[in-house]
This record gives sequence, C-alpha cells and structure tokens, in this order.
Amino acid sequence: GLRLLAMLQTWPKETKDTGSERRINMAAFDIHSMRGDFREALDLYDVLAPGAGSAELARLDLAKARIHAEKGQTLEAVALLERILSEYGVDGPMRASVLCRLSKLFANLGNMARSREYQDLALKMVDRDPGLMECILGNLAMTRLLSGDSEKAEELCRRALETNRYGGNLKHKAQLLGALSIICMRTCREREGMELSSAAAEIHRRSGNLQGLCGVLGNTGTMLARSGRLEPALEALSEALDMARKIGNA
Repeated sequence: GLRLLAMLQTWPKETKDTGSERRINMAAFDIHSMRGDFREALDLYDVLAPGAGSAELARLDLAKARIHAEKGQTLEAVALLERILSEYGVDGPMRASVLCRLSKLFANLGNMARSREYQDLALKMVDRDPGLMECILGNLAMTRLLSGDSEKAEELCRRALETNRYGGNLKHKAQLLGALSIICMRTCREREGMELSSAAAEIHRRSGNLQGLCGVLGNTGTMLARSGRLEPALEALSEALDMARKIGNA
C-alpha cells in the first residue's frame, strides 16, 4: 500500500486534481496512523485538517486522539475525543468508538466513575443498533480489564469474538485475542494465554499493523516475566522495544 501511494505521490501535479491529491493524502494518513508511523501521520493531519468537513475532521481527530493515547498524552486524547462528541454530531460506529475510547482513557487515568459513565452510554447504543455490538463489547472488555474485573472482561471478550466470527474485521479480532490472552495469563492459564497471544501477533504481522504487534509483544513479555519465564520474556520485550524504536514510539 505504501509503495503504491509513493508512486501516486510522485506523479506530476498536472495529472492530479485537488480531490484526487486529497484522497491520496487521506489514504496515506490512514496507513501511517494504523502502522504507528506517528510523525508521518501527524504531518499529513496538518495538511488535511484545514480543508476538512465535520465528518472528515471527526475521522482525522479520532485517529489523532489514538496517536496521543499511544504516546502517553492521555489528556490531549481525551480533549480531542470530547470535542468530537460535542462539535461534530457523530453517530453510529464513530460515536460508539469515541465513547469506548473515552471509557478506556478514563480507566487509565484511574477515574472509574467517568469511565463507567461512558461505558453505560456505549451499552445503550447496542440496544439501538446490535450491529455495533462487536466494537462496543470488545472495547468495554479492555476497559473492564484495566479496572481489574477480569471475569467480566473475559465474558465481554468472548461475546465479542463470537460476534466477530460472522464477518468481523481482523483488527478487532487481534485486539480481542490480545486482551483475552492477558486475562488468561492473569488467571493462571498461561498455555491458553500464549496461544491467544501468538494468534493475535500473527494477525498483526499479516496485516502490517506494527503498532498492534508491538503492543502484543510487550504484553506477552510482561506476562511471561511475571510468571518467572525470564528468557522468553526478554526475547519478546526486546523485539517489542526494537519495533517501537523503528516506528518512533520509544
């Protein structure tokens, strides 16, 4: 994908109109933000945001919020997500994703009351649109895991994975498998946890999601270290650190 975009970007300007160049830049932004190429993605954000309508700006800000969150800039991510809710009038999958991310970020901040508020709003959306179930349940499973409720997190994960069987997207599936692997590790089911982690890592490798792969390897290494398996833990963490450096996240 990046090679094709590079070819398109080098075409003479007279062969591209404003609309086609914008579509090329948007495609490049999506690929770089998914891969974890944060510098390139943020440079493209600065190009795209000034001419964006409300729907496109919401999409750009959602990706930028994820970048802030991945870089540890939680408050900046929260501000962007709350702006999406208040200013852009989003609904459907976009609103569900924003609510779930806010729930997770407030859980990271230790503000479980605010996290639960956003969880409840997201769950109400499932009642209105069952098609959102996979996205919402998967995200809320991770939030429950952060709050220490492993039993509920596992229930939500498995429900979301069951939904994912019927045509769900691979990125969600990898995230769910990664979350479930952590739950298994924490509840002394190491073998199952490692199998799930390997499955999640394989999906991320095949799809070129370096950021997701880095996260899975980091979580795997941490869990292995906690269980006393220091040699494979060091191997996983070293690979995660090398990858983080390559994508500019360490």
